[in-house]
Amino acid sequence: MTIGQRLATARQHGNLTQDNVAAKLHVTRQTVSSWENERTYPDITSLVALSSLYQLSLDDLIREDADMVKAWQGKEAALRDAAIMMRVSLLLDVGFCCFSWRTK
Repeated sequence: MTIGQRLATARQHGNLTQDNVAAKLHVTRQTVSSWENERTYPDITSLVALSSLYQLSLDDLIREDADMVKAWQGKEAALRDAAIMMRVSLLLDVGFCCFSWRTK
């Protein structure tokens, strides 16, 4: 079962509508629908809130959803790469400033 299916099932077992869930999490109904239809995945803050709302552990929500895990790993790798690029850029900027200051 995917996370979208788990979210929809948990919502239905709690006799909640997508509007109810959206209001409790301060998101739109379309966002909840996107999660349940797996067009997007909830962020970690929303996952924690969903876990609490549905009284499920985070492990129960995300277990066996390989696509979601891969999506998070891809985002994590992209953030790590961006952080490295920012550091390199900062070092180059500092080096350029020092070089420019010395040549004046």
